[in-house]
Amino acid sequence: MEHLYDIIRKRLPPGILIIDFSNRLLYSNREALTLLPCLQPAETQSKKKRPVIPAEILRLCEQMRQTSTDTDGSVNPGKIETDCSLMIGGEKQYFSLRAFLIGGHGRNSDASHTMVLVEKVAEKHDYNFDNLKKEFCLSDREMDVVRLVCQGLTNRAIAEKLFISEYTVKDHIKKIMAKMKVASRSEMVAVLK
Repeated sequence: MEHLYDIIRKRLPPGILIIDFSNRLLYSNREALTLLPCLQPAETQSKKKRPVIPAEILRLCEQMRQTSTDTDGSVNPGKIETDCSLMIGGEKQYFSLRAFLIGGHGRNSDASHTMVLVEKVAEKHDYNFDNLKKEFCLSDREMDVVRLVCQGLTNRAIAEKLFISEYTVKDHIKKIMAKMKVASRSEMVAVLK
């Protein structure tokens, strides 16, 4: 079983794009170029071609500028998040995109660029509950609780589904966390393989 810190350390840093209001890519980090190879400018015999920014990212930047503009035309920093799928090398891949307006310093300076964070989303995977039950000596009822925790349900929702009290759910979760030697629900889910 891995420690939560080790799991977090394995996460990839997000791709970072800086795009001006004319939709020109001004900056991209190495991770962004790895996630989105279309951003790497192709070299021709005469000169470099401009990188191709996916349409979904350009739409997000435009939406960010439109929703963050006040009635007087000034731009207020904000944030927009979206999920999208892009075709990369002929294969559909899923990404989480977060956009932020950035620009000059000070209270009265308007934003002049959009920063987009790009993260690849792993497709949902199934947990091996049989191994989990054996490895941590969990009861059938504890396994029911673990399955519902993995679905993201609250204690109240778990109680309703299992027809038990919310306090009983809390007790089950405490016992499960003790058996798994974890300190939180998220760590419990993170150690499942």
